[in-house]
Amino acid sequence: MTGKKSNPETDLLESAEASRHQREIAAVLLIALGLITLLSLLSITRGAWINWWAQGLQRVFGWGAILVALACLATGVLLFRPQLWQSVSKQWETVVGVELLFLGLLGVFHLLIGDQDPLSAADLGRGGGYVGWAITRLLVSVVGKVGAWLVLLLLLLGGAVLGFSLSKAHFV
Repeated sequence: MTGKKSNPETDLLESAEASRHQREIAAVLLIALGLITLLSLLSITRGAWINWWAQGLQRVFGWGAILVALACLATGVLLFRPQLWQSVSKQWETVVGVELLFLGLLGVFHLLIGDQDPLSAADLGRGGGYVGWAITRLLVSVVGKVGAWLVLLLLLLGGAVLGFSLSKAHFV
């Protein structure tokens, strides 16, 4: 039985090439998912599966579902740019900041629905969906409606500072 000798340099190159192909496949799938989701959310395209997907996203994230579709697109584009992807993915502040911004926006979206029943609005995919409803329900029950606005505005500010590496110079 003859065994093929392994060359560490060749193995490393083959591994890097396979990793690049996997990243590119993931990028194409994310871009396709983002585009199809965005088109469905904007009522440009319809289909049984995509309607189910879009309605589910709207119930969970409300108006933020469009941001989820855009995030899929952006992540797919970043995966095609390995240096940029590595730079962004290694900066936890950016990731945490963008997530805080997103959660803050969902809360604000849900407060913007006004006097409408908050849970019914989430069921219909309005406001911030179920996530926005949960955030605002917690905040309003603890600090009241005005306090909820203040907490959400601070969350948006903190998310912007972390997510976009803003400093005092940007605000003065």
